[in-house]
Amino acid sequence: MNYKNILKLPLALFLVLYFLYLVVSSAPAAWAAWAAHKAVPNLWLNSVEGSLWSGKAQSAQVDIGPESFALGALNWQLNPWTLLILKPCVDFSASLPNQQLSGSVCHGLGGTTELSDLNIDLPLSVIKAILPMPASGSVSVQVLKAKFDKQLHVEQLAARGSWQKAKVHNGETWMSFGSFAANAEADGQGGVSAKIFDLEGPYKSDFTASWAMGKDASIAGTVAPQNGADQVIIQGLQILGEDLGDGSYRVQWP
Repeated sequence: MNYKNILKLPLALFLVLYFLYLVVSSAPAAWAAWAAHKAVPNLWLNSVEGSLWSGKAQSAQVDIGPESFALGALNWQLNPWTLLILKPCVDFSASLPNQQLSGSVCHGLGGTTELSDLNIDLPLSVIKAILPMPASGSVSVQVLKAKFDKQLHVEQLAARGSWQKAKVHNGETWMSFGSFAANAEADGQGGVSAKIFDLEGPYKSDFTASWAMGKDASIAGTVAPQNGADQVIIQGLQILGEDLGDGSYRVQWP
């Protein structure tokens, strides 16, 4: 048995890993900021420090349309093993008071991006600029797994979320809706399909929502007002919804 040949493979792997370690550990953090912006053009990392391997941005923000949303200080850690399969993966976390973001993202050479163990917790007021009307409460989102291409067509998705202590301002007063939850998955056509239902509150709800890049979102389902429901909402359901005759109304948008 030729032991020299047996040792060649692990030795070669060790040398490759060591070389990658030297390159990545010495590469400046600015490379990470550039790569992140290249993969997600609306993501900006500012005042970066550390290395490509492990670093920190003193502030990060994401642009949605004309609005910018602060993510706070962002830390990242590159998984060196993923470089061997040419799909680098990064663990990250960012925080502000009452706002937390963490997860793992992998970016393939073909332009696909994968998310896993993504957790987002924030007050709804953070994104008030893009809401159709004033609303409050706390939002929690968990993305177990997601995969989408460079055109943001969704290929895989397993996610859930909730809106706790939901309130909406109608221009005159705040109306309480309770708490809601949703389970989302890929619809098989590049978009997202979600089931939305009530957790507690005066409106028994069962909705299906859909969204895809470049298309308007839609939602349809039933609402059954319970004790404590706002009379303004009930009147609106009577006008805009279809009375199903059992105390519930079918509504849809658009």
